[in-house]
Amino acid sequence: QSIKWFNKGKELVNKYGDRYDPLYISKLYEPIGSLYDNQGRYEKAFEYYQKALDALKGIKTREAQVQRIYLYNNIGSIYYYKGDLGEAAQYFQKSLRIIVKVQGEFSPQTAIAYNNVGAMYQLNGQLDKALEYLEHSLEVKIKLEGPGHPDQAPTLLNIGSIYQNKGQVSKAISYYQRALAIR
Repeated sequence: QSIKWFNKGKELVNKYGDRYDPLYISKLYEPIGSLYDNQGRYEKAFEYYQKALDALKGIKTREAQVQRIYLYNNIGSIYYYKGDLGEAAQYFQKSLRIIVKVQGEFSPQTAIAYNNVGAMYQLNGQLDKALEYLEHSLEVKIKLEGPGHPDQAPTLLNIGSIYQNKGQVSKAISYYQRALAIR
């Protein structure tokens, strides 16, 4: 049933897309991309995410910026799944810049975005850059939640892992212990 509606929506977007508000068109393309993304059809997903981005060209509203956040994250995820961690990090950074602009430096979404960029750098072996983003993510989380919140444990573990990989065992242990102390 969802495939039927998906095909109908795709048909309408292709037929009438240029007659509607660009933000509306972007929001029509995005779920089509998500459907392809969920099926592992990344090239088709990328095509529709890109169409959604193209529809937003020149639009500076807050709502368009929020739509770009989702699209950049989705495209970043595609690059991640394809193993292109450098490109994934670039798209996650684009998303982060918009999040900071729209929501400010200290918001839960900002902390998540810093964590995502840091994780991409960590997986890509760029440990110093990863550490910079992960430590900032932790700083934001502590400011928002206070120290010792369960949401901080994964970031603490990632930071500890980086220090372990850098051969700084005592620092690694310190972060691991902080993560373990969270209950």
